Order: sequence, then C-alpha cells, then structure tokens
Amino acid sequence: MEIKVGEIYKHSSGTTYRVDELLLSADGYEQSGSLSEVVVYTQLEDGKVMPAGTRYTRSTNNFLENFVLLEQTKD
Repeated sequence: MEIKVGEIYKHSSGTTYRVDELLLSADGYEQSGSLSEVVVYTQLEDGKVMPAGTRYTRSTNNFLENFVLLEQTKD
C-alpha cells in the first residue's frame, strides 16, 4: 500500500489520523549510509491518552503495519 499525504487513516485502536508529510530520517545514517522514510501524521479526534491535533512520526513500515486507509479524498 502506498501512503498518501492528505488521506485519512485508521489506527488498529480505532482512532483516525491524517497523514501530513513523508520525510527522510537521518537516524543511523552514519552507521548504515542510508536514509529511512518516516510518516508525519495528526490525530483527528481526542483519544484515550492524547488530544486531537497531536502530531506523531513513525517509520513507513510501522505505519503500514498499524494503519488502514479510511477514506480517499478526491483530487
């Protein structure tokens, strides 16, 4: 599955999030010589722990394991 900026995704817990950006992370670059992609996303509703508007990052692999596309916006 391709992660799309601006789309709404649902976490396995049921909370919804909007993907804001896809960025490159330099964590570990000095050791591996490679960059990894991370997802920047925003919580859209108040959750059990954090309020709506909280922003997060995850690796793309971890994001794909825990989220599903909820709705697709029209271009």
